[in-house]
Amino acid sequence: AGFDSFTLRSDECPPVATRRRRRVLFQEDFDQLILQDTVDEAAATAVWTPNPPLGWTVDRSQVPDGGVTEFAGWSFVDTTWWNTVDTSSSNAPVRTVFTRKGTFAVFDGDEWSDKSAKGSMASTLTTPSIPLDKVQIRSGLRLVTDVTWSVSGELVFYIDAIYSNGDTTTVVSLVRYESDSDSSYYKARSLDETIRVNLRAPAD
Repeated sequence: AGFDSFTLRSDECPPVATRRRRRVLFQEDFDQLILQDTVDEAAATAVWTPNPPLGWTVDRSQVPDGGVTEFAGWSFVDTTWWNTVDTSSSNAPVRTVFTRKGTFAVFDGDEWSDKSAKGSMASTLTTPSIPLDKVQIRSGLRLVTDVTWSVSGELVFYIDAIYSNGDTTTVVSLVRYESDSDSSYYKARSLDETIRVNLRAPAD
């Protein structure tokens, strides 16, 4: 699973107007990250980094020892390089379908497991806090992100919104994909998708 161009917008309606005005509150395309040379994969220069953008965090506490270094938990990779990695993999031919170019965030358990590891992995990628004023909360928000979802083995991908007013914290599920065909959240392969989710912050 991977995604690129993470954007949060508000739809504001001026006092005297009939047309809503869209305003970008937060946007990240990962293209400003400084990429590193490969460690375990075949030699390549400036193609990946484990380090997220400023303010973002990656939790790798549930990534066991071992596995391919470049794909331990959420990583940030050059899409052109990613398309060339392990061309024998069943997922390799479909990577090129994802049309976004540049650097994107990827969780690739198929590649990670190409080197011996102690168990399966889980990882969480979190944005910085995004301040919202009362107008934005009342008008509504929209999350837009580009996603590629190709499954090898058991996989769960989700996006949650976490709202906090300083006193209470509320977690709202926005997107959930699962590879288990018996799950109500089952998602078939989707290689080049733009997700658009309308959301409203909980009332104070």
